[in-house]
Amino acid sequence: MRNFTVAPQDQVRGYMENKKTYFKNIEFLRFLMIIDIILFHLFFVGSLLLLAITPSHANFINKIEMYSQLKNSVGIEGHVCVNFFFIISGFFLLFYLNKNQGFIDFLKSKFIRLWPVLFAMWIAYFLLHKFGLGAFNKYSNIFPLLFLNNSGLTLEGNNIGGSWFVSALMVGLCFYFYIYKHFPKYISDFITSLLTIFCYSFLLHAYNGTIDKRPLENFYYVLNSGVMQSLAGIGLGIIICNIYNHYKEKLSTMKESLKTKLIFTFLEFYLFFFLIHYLTFHKINYNNEMIYILAFCGLFFLFLIKKGYLSKFLENNVSKEIGKYTYSIFLGHGLIISLVYNLIWLKHPNFIYQHPVLQIFIVIFLSTLFGMFLYHFIEKKFAR
Repeated sequence: MRNFTVAPQDQVRGYMENKKTYFKNIEFLRFLMIIDIILFHLFFVGSLLLLAITPSHANFINKIEMYSQLKNSVGIEGHVCVNFFFIISGFFLLFYLNKNQGFIDFLKSKFIRLWPVLFAMWIAYFLLHKFGLGAFNKYSNIFPLLFLNNSGLTLEGNNIGGSWFVSALMVGLCFYFYIYKHFPKYISDFITSLLTIFCYSFLLHAYNGTIDKRPLENFYYVLNSGVMQSLAGIGLGIIICNIYNHYKEKLSTMKESLKTKLIFTFLEFYLFFFLIHYLTFHKINYNNEMIYILAFCGLFFLFLIKKGYLSKFLENNVSKEIGKYTYSIFLGHGLIISLVYNLIWLKHPNFIYQHPVLQIFIVIFLSTLFGMFLYHFIEKKFAR
């Protein structure tokens, strides 16, 4: 019988070698994605910013041309960026996989990584509710603290923005860690490929070309939309990791002529600005969000191999520094939007009309500051 196992010393050696590898330019992509997600939550139909100027000020949205454009672009497509986070998580799950780590230890490490900031936001939303600055359901908000938000055991959403992503991410990471730890790699890869194709196909057809329409929705009671996004995205990230591991030695020894560098640089810039343009400023005339997933996978892989000038330029400590705040910014920006809505927009809608650009910068700036606070005083301290 063929032996598909890897010698323990080889497992440890591979894990230690990968542990020393850091992709700083990927951190820049993560930060860029979180900005797009903030813009999405500012301009999707029914967002607090748009609610503040309607219906009594309904003409504002038409007069502010930039708002009208963003509502019809990033307000529709910006949510796709969440799937990019799943893909990145899948890549690093396999890349840093330590098979000597027990499942319970892995679960504890992810709990320590994800839960403290989530709980801090739970407390923050609870306090805001006490001061009359937001809604808070004490029953439905128990589920995200247990990572059960997308388990099929909930019948409604909760008030903690972004918590569905955390629950779905936790489920996906634990599932794939378990199968790659306990099953031969060829079986794990087969399961991963099947799940990735099945979940993406199911979501695309269920939502008519959209992947992330209602992340809390359950199909047939148990097939949760958010979890399927997680399994598909993490699975795709694992597939990219397999491709990267297979070709990284050949790519590292590849002769880098000026022509080769220019070709890779062109591809990097093209995919980079394709995603920025169509996810933020202009909705693409094509009803299949997989085009964004494929474009991001291409850009992600190009940034991993670092053969073009853009990926090399962004491989710096600034990218590393701003990227480390993305998780805290992601969970915290919803609270900032709620605060600005209640304290400024709701009371002074004319301020929006007079300074439309300023509103965007206020939210991004405060969300970043709050994310930095959460990172240094909550996320980082518990990660130690």
